[in-house]
Amino acid sequence: MRYRCHAKVNMTLSILGRRGDGYHTIRSIFQAVALHDDLAVERSSSGIGLEVRSPFPGIPSSGENLVIRAVREVMAHRGVSCGLEMVLTKRIPPGAGLGGGSSDAFAAIRALDGLLSLELTEDEYLEIAARIGSDVPYFYYGGTAMVTGRGEHVTPLADFSDREAVIVMPPRAISSKDAYRWWDERSGSSHQALQDARSCATLPDEASLVIGNDFEEVIFSRYHEIAHIKEKLLALGCEAASLTGSGSAVVGYHREKGRLRDFAGAFSGECLVIPTTTLRRSQCMT
Repeated sequence: MRYRCHAKVNMTLSILGRRGDGYHTIRSIFQAVALHDDLAVERSSSGIGLEVRSPFPGIPSSGENLVIRAVREVMAHRGVSCGLEMVLTKRIPPGAGLGGGSSDAFAAIRALDGLLSLELTEDEYLEIAARIGSDVPYFYYGGTAMVTGRGEHVTPLADFSDREAVIVMPPRAISSKDAYRWWDERSGSSHQALQDARSCATLPDEASLVIGNDFEEVIFSRYHEIAHIKEKLLALGCEAASLTGSGSAVVGYHREKGRLRDFAGAFSGECLVIPTTTLRRSQCMT
């Protein structure tokens, strides 16, 4: 069984405060894009094996990988066991705010459900996904969705209009843990001021959707090169651009196909430039 594990971008992201359990309450619009990893899964005689094929260093193939954790969560939930051989082909850069690990994990849940004919219900999918990570439940729906709480509450929205997009990843990964810590250190009594100061833009035919990300204030102040990526994307004619998740990738939205050379030429060779498109929900179910 083979699955595409699509990346997501955050078209909006508001941090509403720190919770008592150490997580943060957010409100965000997630959008699926065509960039994807691939996960292939088949039965084996024994054990759970994962081979990772990746141009990005440091991605584990052991129990630290969310794919392995997802498989174990499903088996524990249903009280089943089987041998598996899995191959994960990575294209989504880690530490970018693109949800690659979460998408891979959800694909593993789907794969095991199909392989073992478990017929998991929607509630079971979401329960298992939430135990693995805050972003994982979103991938049950894909497309455009409002995500709230710590990320586990997902409300599907009408599909966003099709857009060309370009993802620019600098040679620096940012952990979500660090980004939230920086937010806590800097916000304090100035939380509302930080929200008011964020840089936003409205896409012309999506009047109700304001592109923006609360993390930009704390990330851009530390890493000026990431702020410059956004500036360059806007200068190149993107209708809007913003940090995705806690970074470090920046996403620009535009209408013209075939502009990879323009975008790639604007950034140093150290930046990874990935052309992609937004996806409708029906396009994510593969």
